[in-house]
Amino acid sequence: MPARLLCLLWDMGALSRAELADRLGEPGARLLAEIDNLIADGLVREAGPAVSRGGRRSALVERSDDLRLGAVDLGDSSIDVEVVDGRLEPVGAHGEPADIRCGPKPILQRVSEILAKLRAGGAYKPSPPADVPA
Repeated sequence: MPARLLCLLWDMGALSRAELADRLGEPGARLLAEIDNLIADGLVREAGPAVSRGGRRSALVERSDDLRLGAVDLGDSSIDVEVVDGRLEPVGAHGEPADIRCGPKPILQRVSEILAKLRAGGAYKPSPPADVPA
């Protein structure tokens, strides 16, 4: 469920806890626990009260600005990596020549090294793995 919740917030923007429960079809208690876990992990945050739907006002939930996403472009002759924050603003990038014909293992090792370099520079904060299939 964490990946579905994050994707929904990514696509729709800030949503109330009640709207998230409706759209995901998850039991309220389970959803609230998952949102609390994502807040604790720094992936989402509360963004104030939502518009009332007739009862107690629900809290808005949105992606955290501290969220970091990495994009990797593997070309025939280069590796390019960019890291953006939760607002899709670039926070770090690196590109270098590479020969993709050397195989996936050395190329992916180099991508890992580049991400580690960007992380060490403060551009990337690792987060717990989501339940997204590879």
